[in-house]
Formats: sequence, C-alpha cells, structure tokens
Amino acid sequence: MKPEALLVELLAEWRRTHDVALEPLIDGIGADVARMRGPLVAAPREHEAAWQELAKTRDPADVDRLLDSKWPRSTPLLRARIAALAAFEPDPRITRTLGALAPRFTSQQYQPLQNEIVALLARAPTAAISRAVQLLGHSVYTPLYRPAERAFEQLERRSAEPALLALAAQSTTPRRALDELWAQHRAHPGDLEHRAVLADALTAANDPRGEFITAQLAIASGHGTPQLRKRANELLAAHLIAWMGPVPYYDKDAVIFERGFPVYVRCPTYTQRLVDSADAPEWTTVEELVFNHYDVGDITPLLAKLPLLRALSAAPDILQLLAKTGPHAGIRTLDLAQREWWPERTTFPDLEVLAGRWTIESDAEAKRHAETAAKLGVTIVHTNMAAERIARIVEHRRFGPPETRLSFGGVYVRAHRWCVRLRRDDATADMTWAGTRVGYDEDDQASEALAALVDAGIDSIRLVVTPRAKFPKLDATVKRLANKVTITRDGAPIIAK
Repeated sequence: MKPEALLVELLAEWRRTHDVALEPLIDGIGADVARMRGPLVAAPREHEAAWQELAKTRDPADVDRLLDSKWPRSTPLLRARIAALAAFEPDPRITRTLGALAPRFTSQQYQPLQNEIVALLARAPTAAISRAVQLLGHSVYTPLYRPAERAFEQLERRSAEPALLALAAQSTTPRRALDELWAQHRAHPGDLEHRAVLADALTAANDPRGEFITAQLAIASGHGTPQLRKRANELLAAHLIAWMGPVPYYDKDAVIFERGFPVYVRCPTYTQRLVDSADAPEWTTVEELVFNHYDVGDITPLLAKLPLLRALSAAPDILQLLAKTGPHAGIRTLDLAQREWWPERTTFPDLEVLAGRWTIESDAEAKRHAETAAKLGVTIVHTNMAAERIARIVEHRRFGPPETRLSFGGVYVRAHRWCVRLRRDDATADMTWAGTRVGYDEDDQASEALAALVDAGIDSIRLVVTPRAKFPKLDATVKRLANKVTITRDGAPIIAK
C-alpha cells in the first residue's frame, strides 16, 4: 500500500477508535510523505497565498507540509491559517501542532485567536491539549482549554484493527531505524563517520537531507566541485526551514551549514523562546552563536545543550548574567558585540580570543589594554573597525600586545570578514579575506583600511585573497599606492617600493 493511502486509512481508524497507538504511526508516515513531497517553497511575498492554495486541496498527505511551514506573526494571517486547518477532517497532527503553538499567544489581543484554536482542538482531542495547559500555566487563557482537556480524558476509546496496526508498524520500520540513527547523532553530534552512515540511510529513504549531508561532507574533505557546491546550496535553499526545526527567529541569511548541519546561527535574544527550544536537536551541532540584543535574560539552559559551541557573540549585559552561572567550558571565543568588557577567567576557563571594540586613544591606554589581555591570557581582536580607528590603533601599537588583531566587514555575519594582524615591533601587516562571500561594502572597507594602514606608517603589507573574491576598489588602491609600500598578494609581489 502506498504511504498516502495508508495514511488515509490510519486517520479514518483514529477518528473511529481514538486509539492512541495510532498517533505515532500517523506522525511517522505523515512525516515520510512530507519528506517525499518536499517543503512548501515560495517567494516571501507569495508564501501565504501558496500556503492557502495548498490547504484548499484538503489532502491529508499535505498536512505535515502545511504545519511545518513557518508560521506568520500577523494575527489575521494566523487566524486565516487556523480557519483553513479547521476545514480538514479531525487530525491528531493538527492538534499536536496547535497545542504547541497556543502558549506563544498569551496577551489580551489574542482572545479571538485562542477561541479558534480551542474550538479546533476540541474536534480532535489528544494529549497535546494537556501539554498546552501545562505550558500556558497561569495564563488567562488556561480555563478556555479545560473543557477540551476533560473531553480528552472522558473520550471513549477502542482498539484499532490489529492488521492495520501491524501494516503501519511494518511501514515505519525503516523510520524507526532512522530514528535510532538520529538519536545516535544527537548523542554524538561531532561524529563525522556517523554522519556519513546517517546520510546513506536518509538517501535510501528518499530524504533529500541525505544527499545534502553527503555533499557537504565531500566539500569539507576537499573533494567539492562547483557543481556539488551549487547542488548543496539549492538543497539548503529549498529545505532550510524544515532543517532548522524549532530554532526561533533565526536570521535565514546568516545561517551557515557545514558537513550537513548548522554550525553558525544568528538570532535575537528572546530568552524564553530560546530556552523553550533548547532540547531541539538542531542546536547540538552549533559551533558559533550570535545574539542580537533584544532583551536580557539567562540563556544558560540553552548553552548547556550546545556541546560543540566554541564561539559566542552577545552584549556584555547578557554575558554578565552568564558569569553568575559559570564556569562555561568549551567556549574559546567571545565577541562582545562591539562593546567593552573584561570577563573573569574562572567564568570562561577555555577562553582564547576576546573580540570587542576598545577605545585606544593613547600609548597609556594601549599599554593598559595589553596588560589586561596578558593577565587574562587571551588574544584581543578589535572588531568592526572603521579606517580612522584602525589608524589610531596602528599609531599606538608599540605599547600594545606582541600582536594586534583587527577585523572589519559584516558586523555579525561570519561569511563577510576581513582580518588584519599587526606586530608590535615592525611596520608590517597581514590583511586576509576570511569570508565566504563578498557583501555590499567589503570592497570599500578594504580599500579604506589599506590606505589607513599606509598613512599610519605600515610599509609592508601581505594581502591574502581567495581567487573567487573580487575587490576592484581594493585593487585600484593597491595600484595608487605603488610608490609608497611593498605589497604582496597571495605570496606574489605586486609592487616593489
């Protein structure tokens, strides 16, 4: 029997019996069908219309695709979605999703929305209603859910047909094997050999994630081709929402996947949303986490679930809260989000690099800065440096640490970044493009930074730029400075003094 037909029979049996043994089978087969059909993809402005058009088909095989699609923030759009879902036959997957969604909307303005969610859940009562009541806590909306909760508790249940249960269980056996592989991945997220095994199993199950993991593993091992990179990018663009799961409010333009999984995530510090999502397996492979500064709260429960986290960017007031719950082992790089702050070594025992924006206006300030960094045992990186600030740091570097590091380019996005290294005792500098794609102003900033280095007395500059990155304004500046400094690019002399 085809999965779609089996899903229809399971749903009909669930409506007849309300046997809870059917619910995980419906979830598993529904998820398999959704993976085969792929996520709902549409341009941002057309996405809601595409969602509604798909919902009009009332096809139970598309329910997971509809539920997995990112939910809008607009109340009218949310209500329109709930109205569309109410037109489906009772379905435990809809109850499960809306039961998890309801606790997000607790302010008074959501009264009509909550009434509509409760009405829909009452048509298909499951244990998800009780979980929603727990999450709502002392909300004014909790009493709305009590009748639906009692209806679930008093529901008359019968046993489903054994033959149908057996057929569905047999159909989900490969899924159970995959679930075991996913569980092993969550337990050991850094095991690359296991990722390859998981990729093979996903590919055998016609899950595009398998092809994606295999492609990125090949790229990471140095066997990537332009065609393979293009294919990996296409897969990620099509499935990003599904593969990021419940990670809240992430910046889709700043997520970086490597070896098949997210390693770099940027999102705002909506503390409660982050903590609520802490158990999501998508977090386990994150190595670098960047927080926008929207509110201040304790994110320790989230960090505890990120075993591979090595770099954290957050405003000092958030880091100061972390200092009260430390130590936080494993974090080697702290980015202070363009601020100044000196952490305690006991809070971040493995800290190696501290990035921020310190004011260096005099030799005395440079000296104090170097002494504090040496006491902490960290390397300092001055971030988001404008040309005039670069010049001042260069002028006072002889009183600074043995090596001064600067970076500029994208403020948060790792993909856009220039790095500069200066030594205290000579007039040379290394300027390296460390990004993966060129942003809108990296060429301007590089050109201005190069000129600032020369104006501040640097007489030898080593440029390292990947062949694919094009910087026409920087190239013009190099030519203009032909008679002032020695510059090499990728090891080859360009201009001799």
